[in-house]
Amino acid sequence: MALSRRDFLIGTLGAGTALPLAGCLGPAIQANRHGFPCRRLGRTGELVTIVGLGCAYAQSSGGRGGMAALIEAALEGGIRYFDTSSDYTRSEEILGRVVKPLRDEVFITTKLNALTARAAEVELATSLKRLQTDHVDLLLQHGAGCQVDSADVDTVLSIGGSLEFLIDAKRKGARIAGYGAPGKGNTLLNYCGIRTDLVEYTVDRNPYKHGRFCPGTHIPIFSPERLEETKPDFILILPWNLKKEILEQLSYARDWGARFVVPIPELEIVD
Repeated sequence: MALSRRDFLIGTLGAGTALPLAGCLGPAIQANRHGFPCRRLGRTGELVTIVGLGCAYAQSSGGRGGMAALIEAALEGGIRYFDTSSDYTRSEEILGRVVKPLRDEVFITTKLNALTARAAEVELATSLKRLQTDHVDLLLQHGAGCQVDSADVDTVLSIGGSLEFLIDAKRKGARIAGYGAPGKGNTLLNYCGIRTDLVEYTVDRNPYKHGRFCPGTHIPIFSPERLEETKPDFILILPWNLKKEILEQLSYARDWGARFVVPIPELEIVD
């Protein structure tokens, strides 16, 4: 007998995950009309499926079409909770398109990277447009307190820290570009007030980010080939936890004398 995507999800998520979780969460469980276990979300009163679909990396499964198919399969299986963010490339756009006919049934969570009221207002308006809705059900601040440690931020802002170095280098006429556009890097850029007057652009290997902008800072994102085209003097490594791999990937930049700036855990300039 052929196994449908719905049967597969119910069999793997419903029986294998949802029911054990339901037992752990206590008796306040009921099923939605698709038979998927649900629970009240804290004190909000909202009834949500106890398993949701995180859309951060869904695009890696076959591109835009693969992501849409994954969301459709989750819907078929009864899942109605979806988590996304403004910096998950085209996640919001694809999620909004797929769930639009069922908007009244689904619970959408998205996140902001902006650290000021005005930037947050602009970012939310962009998210709502991508999601094709007039509201989200839950709005979170992305990475606050975990993506960038407060001690790390203090280091960046301190005398002799990364921000002072970037400002001084720019005053001397240096060209500065970034590498990567991760959530924690965006948090750092926003917190430190770094804009295109310091970092002209950043590059990322994810094609879905090309032609877009870092949330809040509006620093443009290009493909890595942009580095070789413009030959910046300094490259700011935003996913600093991947320093070793990135330095290997960008070894060719040393041919024109580029140097690498690692902002955290302490300022490091790599030739």
